[in-house]
Amino acid sequence: MQSVLVIRRDNIGDLVCTTPLFRTLREHFPDARLCALVNPYNRAVLDNNPIIDKIYAFPNERHWPSEHSWREVYGQQASLLLELRREKFDCIVQASRSTRRQDKIFGRLIGGKRYLRRDHDPDTGHEATRTVSVLKPLNIGTSAIPEPRVYPDIPTTRRMHSILQNSVSGACPSAIHLSARNKENQWPLERYREFLRRAVKEGGRFVVLWSPGDKRSAGHPGDDEKAASLKHELAGLPITFLPTHTVTELISVLAVCANLIGCDGGHCHLASGLGTPVLGLYCDSKVFEWRPWGPEHRIVSAPLVPDVRVDDVLTAYRDLPTTLSSPWVR
Repeated sequence: MQSVLVIRRDNIGDLVCTTPLFRTLREHFPDARLCALVNPYNRAVLDNNPIIDKIYAFPNERHWPSEHSWREVYGQQASLLLELRREKFDCIVQASRSTRRQDKIFGRLIGGKRYLRRDHDPDTGHEATRTVSVLKPLNIGTSAIPEPRVYPDIPTTRRMHSILQNSVSGACPSAIHLSARNKENQWPLERYREFLRRAVKEGGRFVVLWSPGDKRSAGHPGDDEKAASLKHELAGLPITFLPTHTVTELISVLAVCANLIGCDGGHCHLASGLGTPVLGLYCDSKVFEWRPWGPEHRIVSAPLVPDVRVDDVLTAYRDLPTTLSSPWVR
């Protein structure tokens, strides 16, 4: 096998769960040219990854700047498809979820010598296992799935470390992430407030992270209003409030935190890929398939995340491993 293209144009957590597939391919084909086709929003997950030779970010209407017309978008898409066809990949791996019909079309249009596709998503394993299972036609099994790997941008990581070091929380605090895409995964603001008050009394120091923006934004709703309310109510405590404007910034700040407490979402997978211990708040139905894929995590679950009790989170937090210093800023 001389060249492989992996297609994964889903969300951030999906791409993190695909990094074990990249590692598996590299182990079996150490000299192959290994490329990825992602989207502009999630590509930071693979930036700085030393085993990937090239990353292609395929633009679409959702991720394209508003000042560009649809003609420009489709023109860029056509140009990139031609570039990918010229690569003449030996194998194209469609790792995106089976529901993503457009990615299947891209895989066919690129025209590799061999095409491995994900035809269905059985409820029989974690997403990392389901993703690697697409390699079975290459006689690659799923008995030992590697851990995910995410690599931060070092200058941005040093900047985030400096911000925290000079903030009220100090260096290497625990991180809290407020944002979650779906309502069933959102923990109520009053429970964050209660948890933080009680954890600080026990000696905890925190940085609160969130996706910036207005909650009414159609594309990517933000949590500025929620964060502002929490900052006002918790004034005077050793809690730093830090919005992350890019995925690169989010990765970098998670790389210099002691651990992360967050609801089911991409941030939990990013932290796991960085080796940062995770306490995840999950719906019961999603734990098996979407928990962080790594050894250092704890899970508190309920039928819906809003039902998760503060006492249970506080108990799990006391047991959560702590990273006292980051290897990324030494």
